[in-house]
Amino acid sequence: MPSITTLRDIPAKIIAWHRELIELQTNREGPCWIWTKSLNWDGYAHTQFGGRSSTVHRVSYLIHKGDIPEGMVVRHCCPGGENRACVNPDHLVLGSKADNARDTVLRGKGGRGGPKPGSFAPLRIETASLASDAIICELGRKRRSPSTIAARIGLPLEHVVTVLEAICDSQGRRNASRLETRFWSKVNKTDSCWLWTAMIGAGYGRILVDYRLVGAHQISWRLHRGPIPHGMVVCHNCPGGDTPHCVNPNHLFLASQTENLRDGARKRLRKLGVART
Repeated sequence: MPSITTLRDIPAKIIAWHRELIELQTNREGPCWIWTKSLNWDGYAHTQFGGRSSTVHRVSYLIHKGDIPEGMVVRHCCPGGENRACVNPDHLVLGSKADNARDTVLRGKGGRGGPKPGSFAPLRIETASLASDAIICELGRKRRSPSTIAARIGLPLEHVVTVLEAICDSQGRRNASRLETRFWSKVNKTDSCWLWTAMIGAGYGRILVDYRLVGAHQISWRLHRGPIPHGMVVCHNCPGGDTPHCVNPNHLFLASQTENLRDGARKRLRKLGVART
C-alpha cells in the first residue's frame, strides 16, 4: 500500500487527534521531540493514520508542513545527527530515495540503526565506572573461559573478549566493544534520564543481543553494575517519575518481581494522590 502523501482525504478529527498525540507522547527537553512510546526494530515510531500504517515523523511532516510529493521521503536532519525517534517538524526535510540511501551510506549504517553522528557512541571507553570490566578481568585471572564469563555476567562473548584483550591507555580507557558502540549510539543523554531511542516494547528499550531481544536497561545495569542475580529484576526510580526507556544506571535498582510490583503500585497511588490535591 502506497504511503500517505496528503491530508486531503483525512478527517479533521483524525488530524487533530494525531496533532495532540505528537504533543503528548514526545519528550521535548532537548531540541528533538523524542517519541516516548513504542518504536519498531528500525528505531522509527509507527502509527495508524487514515487507515494505513505510517511512520510518526512522516505524519508530523504532513500535519505541520504540508503535502509530500509523490516519490519523496521524509528525512531527518537533527542537529546532533539523525535521531529516528525524533518527530520535530523542524528536523524533517524532503528528499528522494537516492538522497535517503546516500544518507545511510554516509552515516555508516546498514539500515538497522547503527551509530549516528553526534550520538554518544565512543570509540574509547572509560573503565572506572564499569563494574563489569573489573568482574570480567578478575574471572579472567582465575582462568575462567571467555564463554563461561559471558554466561555468568550476561553480556555477549564478543564484549568479554574485547575487555580481556584490552590495553588501557594512561587515562584508563580501552577500545569499545561492538556491543558498546551499538548500545551508546542509541542513547540520548539528557541532564537527568538517558533515553533509549531505538526499539521500544511495552515502554522499555530493547536491543538484540546474541539473537535475543534484551531490555536496554538490563544491559546498562550489567555494564555498569555487573550480573543480575537470579530472581531479581532491574527496576526504575527516575527522579521525575519512572521512565521505562531510561538506561541511566543511577536511576536503576534491583528488586524481586514482587517488590517491583509493589513499588509500581505505590508510585501509581502517589500519582493519584497528587492528582487529587
